[in-house]
Amino acid sequence: MATVKSILKLLTPLLFFYYFVCAISIMLFSIIEYEWAIGEEGIENICDVMTHFNIDDMSNVGIPLTSAFIFPLVILSIYRAKQRRFLHPILTGLLVIYWWWAFFGRFLSC
Repeated sequence: MATVKSILKLLTPLLFFYYFVCAISIMLFSIIEYEWAIGEEGIENICDVMTHFNIDDMSNVGIPLTSAFIFPLVILSIYRAKQRRFLHPILTGLLVIYWWWAFFGRFLSC
């Protein structure tokens, strides 16, 4: 058990970088093709983009790929929550909320 703790202690700075990489990958894979057109010629929100353009989004690739990136963080967060350390569970929870919003939540009003 001491080896797991020492490995986690050494990898902690890399874990925060991994959180950042996961957030950037969620952002990149959730972008819709014509999302840049919001604010031009009567297109005011994401729903207008969906109705005006033929969208070929990457969510069929992005959702499973980014969820696979987040899964090790969920396991780590469960382990850390059992140790009564809550920084990683909070960060993972925020990352999961951002993942849900990027792929599903912003389309709820459409």
